[in-house]
Amino acid sequence: MPAVRQKLHLSHCADFRDRLSLYHAIRASHLNTLDVALSIQHRLGGELKREKVGWQDFTSLSLFADDVESLLRDLYGELDNEAIVRGRRAVFGIVEEFTKYLRKDLWQEHQNAEAVDYMCGIGVPEGCGIHGSDDRRGHCAAHDLEIRVRAVRANPSGFSKYTVMFVDELFANRRHLAQTAEEAASALHPTTEEVPF
Repeated sequence: MPAVRQKLHLSHCADFRDRLSLYHAIRASHLNTLDVALSIQHRLGGELKREKVGWQDFTSLSLFADDVESLLRDLYGELDNEAIVRGRRAVFGIVEEFTKYLRKDLWQEHQNAEAVDYMCGIGVPEGCGIHGSDDRRGHCAAHDLEIRVRAVRANPSGFSKYTVMFVDELFANRRHLAQTAEEAASALHPTTEEVPF
């Protein structure tokens, strides 16, 4: 694809994402029509009921959006689930776009998690499969996430609570991340020492 055409394509994608975020915000704006007084009778039971399927549901951005959803449910109760889901989606879309430019590491964390999930079949349209490029992208993303996990575990105070929670979730489900970088490197490149028989 020629460079000019590729730049146009990328700018159209960015425009679409911006418009989609704005669309979700407008759709969610009718939350202010709900009666807050009724929320006392229909309070959130503490845990969100949404099933978390893949890694993208545990990224820093997703965990932040979950907290926003919890706040909305505490404020508006369980009366209009669709309005609250739209509010969460709007906040997530806006935050995702801001982090793309302001906190690239958080944005990339989520993109990597989406790529790994897609490689595992999560988000693949019905009747479709993944291609070799999706598989490669997923493996590269998993590798990048492993590097991030090790960095966060080495200095958790340098990252947000959401990032630490994401890393803890990955760490609990992928035990090989417990290795130090040196141990992981030596596992990839075995020593050439002679082994006595």
